[in-house]
Amino acid sequence: MIRPEKGVCLFSNLATIHSCERLVIRFGYDQGRSCPKSKRLCEGSGVYSCLSRQPGGNIGLTYDRDNDRKNTFTGFTPAWVTGGDDE
Repeated sequence: MIRPEKGVCLFSNLATIHSCERLVIRFGYDQGRSCPKSKRLCEGSGVYSCLSRQPGGNIGLTYDRDNDRKNTFTGFTPAWVTGGDDE
């Protein structure tokens, strides 16, 4: 879980408890008490994720995919996650 700006909370997990697929970034605006909104990061397998702050305010995410065969890093802006939805 990271907080890219005051009041905003981001974390990554799977969209469902029934399979190791559909990794999502969840976010909320209430200091981390809830994260009701989400953005899909990958449709296939994606597990063991870790978020990080990057220079310039971007967000980094490292995760395993393809049934733990590929360690993947991706970066994105907070605006990509929220879709410009700034409460």
